[in-house]
Amino acid sequence: MIRAGAFLFFLPIAAFGQRSVRDTVAKDTAYVIYHDSPIDFPLLFGLRIPIYDRINGLTLPFGPRLTLGEDVLEAEAIVSYRSNLGKFDPSGSIRFAPILDTWIRAEGGRGTFSNDRWIRGDLLNSAASFGVGSDSRNYYRADQVRLSIGRRIDIKNGSFEPSIGAQSERAWSTGSRTPPRKSPWSVFGRSSEEKMKRPNPAVRKGTLASAIVASSLDWEKDKVAITGSAKLEVAFDHSASLENGPAGNSNFRQVTMDVQSKFPALMDHSFEFQLHWVGTGNGIAPPQRFAYLGGSGTIATMKLLEQGGDKLFYVSGLYLVPIHQLTLPIVGSPYVGLRYAAGAAGIGELPALVQNITPMIGVRFLRAEYSFDPSSKKSALSIGLSLSP
Repeated sequence: MIRAGAFLFFLPIAAFGQRSVRDTVAKDTAYVIYHDSPIDFPLLFGLRIPIYDRINGLTLPFGPRLTLGEDVLEAEAIVSYRSNLGKFDPSGSIRFAPILDTWIRAEGGRGTFSNDRWIRGDLLNSAASFGVGSDSRNYYRADQVRLSIGRRIDIKNGSFEPSIGAQSERAWSTGSRTPPRKSPWSVFGRSSEEKMKRPNPAVRKGTLASAIVASSLDWEKDKVAITGSAKLEVAFDHSASLENGPAGNSNFRQVTMDVQSKFPALMDHSFEFQLHWVGTGNGIAPPQRFAYLGGSGTIATMKLLEQGGDKLFYVSGLYLVPIHQLTLPIVGSPYVGLRYAAGAAGIGELPALVQNITPMIGVRFLRAEYSFDPSSKKSALSIGLSLSP
């Protein structure tokens, strides 16, 4: 509480400093010309959007932003307070765009990282963690430094952005390998060993250096939208810098791909597709490069993040039918849908895919789903928040 109080004490000072953000540079009898200060405090006086999870508790990022020369140079310095860890993590980034649509970015800092952000976004995962104790991520702590160069290429109805860079990471474990005595608060599930007290897997302590080639795609035309990203990480041989562990070769090659699309179907129906794939070659990657699936958000008939490893495959298709004949206050028209999902994750090789068929009904912000596995006959019923359709 003392640390949080000291942190909040400085917010009014930052707000006061933000008021005088303009300096007069020219004046005549008719008008005054102003230039904005290159330093500003985004959102609420520099306080960024907070997030909440079972390891960090409440994370409050705060810091100023510097912008020079019509976005030619952008720099940020951020300190993130993590309530459950009692840590203040510094981080920063500099983005230099000397040529139109071409950028060089340097970034680094200390933080809590996860390879499972593809399952839920920060907002939805924070709401699920706080409300029902369902945190669909595993975590590790690390100091990271990264340098990359990229270019945005405009294509018809969209854009493509390739990049290449290098990264150095010093990682260590966080959380507990057994149900912890202390965990962040949640409305429901705060005492459950499958919810807020769910153990967090260990990683191999040490340093990894790697080259990274990445790209992203954003395309939309006539209500057909496709977004995607791909990353190849080529780790250098730093075996002496990693502690021995049950798995992990520091000379691995790993590809991560994520594709999402949405397009119209019959009448006013719609179809949504998602693919997430992690493939690793040249040995087994260390646990800080493992990805997980299972539970709400992926394969509902499995336990939350039941399977994990350096190989993962997940695919889903969702068909939605709106019921326009009925309109409810605030939430609008309800809808029904049917989703097929299949996925698996493992170390070194993929186990057999687990399939789920899921009929559902929902309205804006709320959805009820019944999932069943046609092979094992397992089933799962869930009612919760939803940001779609």
